[in-house]
Amino acid sequence: TFYYREGGAELSFIKVDGSGFDETNVQEDDLLSGAQFQLYGYVGSQWETHGQQLLDVSSVDNTVWKNVGMSTSQSDGKTKFVDLLPGNYRLVETKAPDGYKLPKGQWNFQVSRDKETGLWSFDIEAVKDAAKEAPAMALVNGKFYLMNYKPINPPVTGGDGGEDFRIGGGLLMFTGLV
Repeated sequence: TFYYREGGAELSFIKVDGSGFDETNVQEDDLLSGAQFQLYGYVGSQWETHGQQLLDVSSVDNTVWKNVGMSTSQSDGKTKFVDLLPGNYRLVETKAPDGYKLPKGQWNFQVSRDKETGLWSFDIEAVKDAAKEAPAMALVNGKFYLMNYKPINPPVTGGDGGEDFRIGGGLLMFTGLV
């Protein structure tokens, strides 16, 4: 959702469990709290290049990206950033909710304001370098939903069965000696 606020716009979205997510019927247990996000504003001069490269949050180049703020999803799953001015932004999830995996992807936002109507708008897209790694944002009834997924833990079905063959072979060799 995008709202006008004194001084800028507000970006908000709801963090949800992506497995079995039904946008027509969001349940309370779908909502995820504890996800942390950093928002960076672009201050560089080569958006075509920088806008498509993943941002390493451990060593951000301050001549290209400015840290705008941090937000954590609340018990209702909602996360928001306020007072955004027109420009390009990068959203990075830096901590996943407990029990969920951290997405490797990142999202670009372009915030703009129509000079005639004064209405705010924005475009969102996954960073192309990581489009397969960034969960899509779902827009439902004017609200954005961003999914997280639990790690996949395939069942362990045992070893290679070699121990049984070694024991059987040892017994066979022992009986051949006797």
